[in-house]
Amino acid sequence: MLFPTPALTDADRRVLEEIEVARENLRHQVQSTPSKRTEGLRKFLTADAVAASNSIEGFKVSTIDVEDLLEGERDVDVSDETARKPSPTSG
Repeated sequence: MLFPTPALTDADRRVLEEIEVARENLRHQVQSTPSKRTEGLRKFLTADAVAASNSIEGFKVSTIDVEDLLEGERDVDVSDETARKPSPTSG
């Protein structure tokens, strides 16, 4: 069952605005920093987002393993729980 999204309060809007300001500040900081220094952060954040998304779907994978997969590594650890899950193609 889905629940309706509650109306935002003034406090909610204030926090969302603070988050947006922080994002803008970080974006400007990252864009003005040599990419060599921020590449590791970008890779980590991408891998962490993928790991979190997979976790929501019920597949446990570590951020480190996702980083390895993104770099082309094929030999990563799979948790026993994930290994037992049927794949979408296995019916």
